[in-house]
Amino acid sequence: MILLKIIHIFLDIYIILLVLRMFISQRDAYFNPIYQTVYRATDPVVIPLRRVIGLREKDVDLTPLIPIVAILVLDGFLFGLITRLPILSAVLLRVRVFIDYAFLIYVLLILTFSVFYQYARFPSNAIIRAGFKMLEPLYVGIGRAFPQAREWAGLTSFILLALLHALLVSGIELLIRSGGAELETISNPFWLGTIKYSLGLMLKLTTFFTVTILIGVLLSWVSPDPNNPLVQLIYLFSDPLLRPFRRILPLIGGIDFTPILAISALQIIRYYGRMILVAM
Repeated sequence: MILLKIIHIFLDIYIILLVLRMFISQRDAYFNPIYQTVYRATDPVVIPLRRVIGLREKDVDLTPLIPIVAILVLDGFLFGLITRLPILSAVLLRVRVFIDYAFLIYVLLILTFSVFYQYARFPSNAIIRAGFKMLEPLYVGIGRAFPQAREWAGLTSFILLALLHALLVSGIELLIRSGGAELETISNPFWLGTIKYSLGLMLKLTTFFTVTILIGVLLSWVSPDPNNPLVQLIYLFSDPLLRPFRRILPLIGGIDFTPILAISALQIIRYYGRMILVAM
């Protein structure tokens, strides 16, 4: 059983690497040692598939989608063995987890590049360029389908993603219940339960931003390299949250207390957000 759990964790990590591979160009991988590691880890799977299919290397390579689907099925099978759920229900649960995380990542990207990016621009950052590539197909599609909403691409993308997420989760939930499995994540009435589920996921971003602010505070103690891509990414996420509090609370004795205020605000949002969901 322990071995199955270890394999299960390994497959989850490999799915993340394959997703990253889709949005990392060869140019970025050539200059970035972290991206080189992603390429080396996924090359044994992606390169043979590309040769079989006959695809060339592109900036956004969709070849990893094939092993991602295969791994999700295998991961679900192992999850079923661990939890003793019906295999189909276990596979669907793993697919739902993947959809949930994809939804959260895109919500974070939309928030970052529609709101936060005006505060901090790092055009040479390879990680940020990869984020832009992930959003580009969505924004371009919205611009073509809804030209009048082009100036509100971020908000339109968020609404469409929320609807798509609710639709996919609803379909998966119905399939799982039709197989006789009962889940507590979505309650009746069904449509309201789906909305609550999606909103509950987004509340988890408060934890992400809290951790990001804490990392930023720790980095400020060691004077990190401002040109480091990871350092720039931390500041991209944390600075816009701290900026409003810095306008009303200056440094006191050379100490910046705004991270405490920002984290407190995030926890208040999380607490009352959960209360609203419970009241629904």
